[in-house]
Amino acid sequence: MPAACIEVAMDTFGGMSGGPVANDDGYVIGVVSSSFDGGPSYVTLIWDVMRHSINLTAPWLQRGKVTLLSTRDLGLVKLKGNVKRSRRGDVVMTMTAEEMKQFVDAVGPARIRPTNIALDDEQLETFMDDHSHDIDEALSQAAIDYLSSVPVKTACRFLRSNGVPDECLESISSFKVEDFEGIEDLSVISNTRIEEAGILFMCEFELRTVIWTVSAPTPVYVANIPSFDAHFINAEAGDDGQTNMEAIQRIFFEAKLIFDRAADEFEETHITMTGVIPPRGSST
Repeated sequence: MPAACIEVAMDTFGGMSGGPVANDDGYVIGVVSSSFDGGPSYVTLIWDVMRHSINLTAPWLQRGKVTLLSTRDLGLVKLKGNVKRSRRGDVVMTMTAEEMKQFVDAVGPARIRPTNIALDDEQLETFMDDHSHDIDEALSQAAIDYLSSVPVKTACRFLRSNGVPDECLESISSFKVEDFEGIEDLSVISNTRIEEAGILFMCEFELRTVIWTVSAPTPVYVANIPSFDAHFINAEAGDDGQTNMEAIQRIFFEAKLIFDRAADEFEETHITMTGVIPPRGSST
């Protein structure tokens, strides 16, 4: 079984595994997991199935990993309730008080772990409004500091996501990086109370336009102009025998911030994960 199941008093037959199970209102609430002749039948609830891949018949949806959440994003299915998914794939559901009571009763109070949330939804919205500028500034600076500190080899791994061939990457000797347009799609994954006056925020966001300025020996650039110019812009030869050129990327980040309530300021910001957002139409 891929997930915990519930026993249901209904008849199912061979070949029905994976089929939809609906409630009295007509909503699909689960899928058939298994059954035995004469019963019982076992059903996996739909919220636990969201993290699993599903098979679809449309040819253009048979490539890669397809889930209920990805098909929702395409407008092919509708999910009732407050369900969000982070870039790393974590699924977060917000239940009503009645739903939560039913959930706790089903699994047992002893198995519920407190999350130690510092701010509820309303408080978090107010906090974000009051500190939006500080958050944006702290995150964008942390992102650029992180990218600026990586070795040349790691910077080349970012650029390889743009399709830059290895013969170009191998000649890059140095780089600089800057943020041109700031933060976009900021989302708070969690906020946790730490010590007496601290809040630990886990956030995800994107820098819409990251500009990499790289340097390569001018003779190498001249010998491979078509390859370089296919992926870089604003190439300019310098007096030091190096040619500087620029590449643009949209990069995703996950970060943690520590906010000091007493001082009313962010005191620490760390990047914990990065990833390149490929341009639309790219097969990367």
